[in-house]
Amino acid sequence: MDKRENILEAWIMVEHLSEGDIKLRDKMLKKLEIPKDRDYYSLLNEEMQGQNLSNDKGGIVLYFNTYPFSTVIQLLREKFNLSETYDEVSVGDKFSFALYFDKELKLQGDMTFFTASYYILQNNSIPQEKDFLNFEKENKENMNSIFACPEEEEYNAFFNKAFAKLLNQYSIQTEKSRMKVLKNLETDATNLHSFFVDDLEKAKSIKARNLECYLSGENESRINLNSKANTQDFNPGI
Repeated sequence: MDKRENILEAWIMVEHLSEGDIKLRDKMLKKLEIPKDRDYYSLLNEEMQGQNLSNDKGGIVLYFNTYPFSTVIQLLREKFNLSETYDEVSVGDKFSFALYFDKELKLQGDMTFFTASYYILQNNSIPQEKDFLNFEKENKENMNSIFACPEEEEYNAFFNKAFAKLLNQYSIQTEKSRMKVLKNLETDATNLHSFFVDDLEKAKSIKARNLECYLSGENESRINLNSKANTQDFNPGI
């Protein structure tokens, strides 16, 4: 892989690292607690009923295994021997993955969302875009398989078994997981991959002088506006 593609791959991963934010103090988020009777279907169904969910397009989203983003930052610092900076990046909380269910608690597989931060924590490495997409694709297919109910089986009982399998297979920590009722899955589901990623992927195959100059940093008319005295490129004239 050449330097140009390395730059674009790194940029793509930066975009992915901005995804998966969750505000744990959001009052609309409820902790996911394991019911004593392990009746997960009733737990989620009652949560939706308690929110007077009347819209047929409504449902519920579950955010699993949240963690401070600082955990990822620290891992990357240690892996690449990076020193801590004063202008630190946003260090809120992230979720590992999110599952969406409609009013009937049927998994909306197309909306299943895995974060790149979760991949990094799981594999202790930064993936290339194709590796991350394969990781997400395989896990989405696995989720669809877990919640694919046979026609002859009663759904409530099947859902409880499937949910228990999910908790075990993905080592879910329920105290670090949240649920949220959505009035409209189509409009309220905001966990999408950055639209910049598609543009950056296209840039890999585009040959244009402006793009080449931008990526290589070669621009004689560029003005250095760095006003930070403790950095290498500090411009005292600013």
